[in-house]
Amino acid sequence: MMDVVDGNIDRFGILYERYKIPVYGYFFKLTSGDRQASEDLSHNVFLKALKYKHSFRGTGSFAKWLFSIAHNVGMDYLRKLKYKSANEINPDVNSESNDGYEQMESKERNVILRTAMEMLSPQDREILVLAKMLEMKYSEIADIKGCSENAIKTRICRALRKLKDIYLEFEQYNYERQGKN
Repeated sequence: MMDVVDGNIDRFGILYERYKIPVYGYFFKLTSGDRQASEDLSHNVFLKALKYKHSFRGTGSFAKWLFSIAHNVGMDYLRKLKYKSANEINPDVNSESNDGYEQMESKERNVILRTAMEMLSPQDREILVLAKMLEMKYSEIADIKGCSENAIKTRICRALRKLKDIYLEFEQYNYERQGKN
């Protein structure tokens, strides 16, 4: 990145190729699988990184700096969204599917998990995406969020507890609904 800061813009292509998939993956999880939004948000991150290249000082890792930009872009995006109620969510599981019972059950669990993730606050969703889905270290997340590592551990623990509670509620609802059919 220091080459880019010094004016060698062609070197930015290497960074783009190296980080486009992790950035896209971050947004894919953050947007609950919205491919178009994930692609648009990813491009915004790289445009901002290029536009604000002079703010990179080279004292920390490029990945932390880039994901700080991604964090800000993601939070702006999530602030603009209105929460969907559980009734508005249209699961991808098709009851006419010819998949085996285990595959159908697995898809159902994934839909419940995705729905539960959508019900979390944007801050809780983001921290779980960073920690559990992108497998970032707590220290890296602390740098991005601008807080201590202990604060991150606490936030993750609380977010996981909330996710579990929401998941279990949806699972129970789904079980009761199937029992009535």
